[in-house]
Amino acid sequence: MAVTIMIVGALPAAQDWPYQEDYQNILGFTPRIVLASLIAYFAGEFSNSYILAKLKIWMKGKKLWVRTIGSTIV
Repeated sequence: MAVTIMIVGALPAAQDWPYQEDYQNILGFTPRIVLASLIAYFAGEFSNSYILAKLKIWMKGKKLWVRTIGSTIV
């Protein structure tokens, strides 16, 4: 969807459509938002997995519910 928005924004607007600048102002940030969301997702997934693995070692494989909830909170 972000690629489609970028392509549509790069194409010339119709002659009678005066809102091209508004379109760019509103939807021009879409690629940055998508990139930031992906970075946040991968950082969150990595930290969750890392904490879960460290808690498993620390708790010697017991109390799964504490490990899963604790790593998700972090």
